Order: sequence, then structure tokens, then C-alpha cells
Amino acid sequence: MGVPASSGLACNDKAITSLDRANGLVTGTLKAVGPGKAFPVWGPMNFVAYGSLAQALTVAASGSNAATVSSTTNINPGDSVQSTLAPPGTTVATASGGNITFAFPTQMWPCVLINSPSITFPNGVPVGCVLSQLVGATINDPNGYFGSGVTVLAVGADGKSLQVSAAPTSIPSSGGTSPVPIEFALTANCLTAGTDANATFSGSATPLGGNITLQLERSFDGGSTWIGCNIGGAGQLAKFTNPTSPISVAFGDPEAGALYRVNCLAFSGAVANTSCAYRWSTTGQAGIVMSTPAIS
Repeated sequence: MGVPASSGLACNDKAITSLDRANGLVTGTLKAVGPGKAFPVWGPMNFVAYGSLAQALTVAASGSNAATVSSTTNINPGDSVQSTLAPPGTTVATASGGNITFAFPTQMWPCVLINSPSITFPNGVPVGCVLSQLVGATINDPNGYFGSGVTVLAVGADGKSLQVSAAPTSIPSSGGTSPVPIEFALTANCLTAGTDANATFSGSATPLGGNITLQLERSFDGGSTWIGCNIGGAGQLAKFTNPTSPISVAFGDPEAGALYRVNCLAFSGAVANTSCAYRWSTTGQAGIVMSTPAIS
């Protein structure tokens, strides 16, 4: 679990979004030689480092799967897109000459079905669900309550339901009061027209800012002395030189009060608009009740 550390030596950021369940979290970016933020932890933890590419993104029109960026260099099909103009989980489908199209995720939400072409939600609209992004989506119903080809036509007048192209062919045995999982295959209607000056792209081939060497380190004296971590029992340092893909490791520390950080030991050949993003995280009671392999 996350534990307090001396003022100025460690940081415990708030969760990035309401969907991030970690309650001990530190995030940051590296663009030059130097250490990242210190992370106080006790128990199991995650560490990830990955390339993040910043580009202004413009979506031509709502319902049109066409967008532009200043450059598609280092943007590849399959890259994750983080933008206010697209729902979470959206990826790049094609990228060439400054033009981009997207591929959209299938979302699943707990829905209440009634004997009419309408879908409601048991306890209000779920956290993370944006009803307007579901308009145009095709319903994939694993339980067979809907026929094939049913689509979402509009958000209901109450702002809390969805109007669909056909009523369910059957109602759950609960009588339409208990939620059932319904999948929505999103279309380009989920995009918002406009420009997002702070869109970011990340993928397995996104450069981590340039030629970079990263080392994981820990401190036992409140951040005064930092010692390189090892992987395994042969003395190999947890050191990564010019990684060509994201770094993702999970390990643990049984000692309360230990601090961890990532240190950028070398950086050169900066790649335009890219940086090395990193994230340390842990989750409360898991630090006490779970046992994980240690990194020494």
C-alpha cells in the first residue's frame, strides 16, 4: 500500500481518471537526463514506461471517420488515441500524409430492457458511459434479447436512456428490472468534430522520446541514497537501454518506507513531439494480503 514519505521527496498523485482504480499513483514524463518522481510503496506495485507522441488532432465532422494531424510520422495503425474527440479505447486504423482514420472499440454496459424500443440503466448512466457516443452503434446482444441489425437511434428525451431501432424480441425472466450486459459496436458517430490541441498517441513502436537509458532505483533512507534495482538473483540491473517497446513490470517490496523511482541515465537524438511517459501504481490492501516476487 502507498505510505507517506518525507515532504519534498515523494509524490502521490491522484488517480488519472475515475476509472483508474489504483489508490497509490505517481505519473510523469522524461525528456532529458535526470530522475523521475519518487514513489513510496509497501507491497506489490506496477511500473510502466512508454512512448507518448503529442499532436494536435482535427476531426473533420461528426459522423465522418476522417481526421488530420500535422504529421503522421511515428503514428502507426493500432496506436492508442487519447483525445477529447474520441472515446477511450479508440485506435488508429490508417495513417498517411497527415491523414488519419480510426478503429472504434465495442463497449459493454449493464442495461435494463423493457417491452419497447428503449434501453435504460439500472442506477443511472454508468461512470465512463457517454450516451451520445453510442448513437449509431449496432447492438451485439450475447443473450439473444435483440434481433440482428438493431441500432441506437438517439439519446432519450430524459437524457438517461437510448432509443433503438427495434424493441427486444424477449425480456429477461426478471421482468425487465435486472440489468443484462449489452454490447455496443461503435461507429464514426462517436467522434466529436473539432480540434484537440493536446491529443496523444501511444503504441508499441512509439519512440520513448529519443535514444534513452532508464534505470529503476530505490532508496532506504528517505531519498538521500539511491541504489539501482536488480532483476533476478544474478546481479543484472533493472536497466533498459534504447527500448524499442514499452517497459512493463510488476513486483513487490515487503519493507515499509522504501522509495522507488525511474532515473534517465542517458538521453540523445530527441524525436519531435515525443516523450517517455511513466507510471508507478499500487492498490491499498493488496500491499498487505498479496505476496509477489520481489525485485532486489
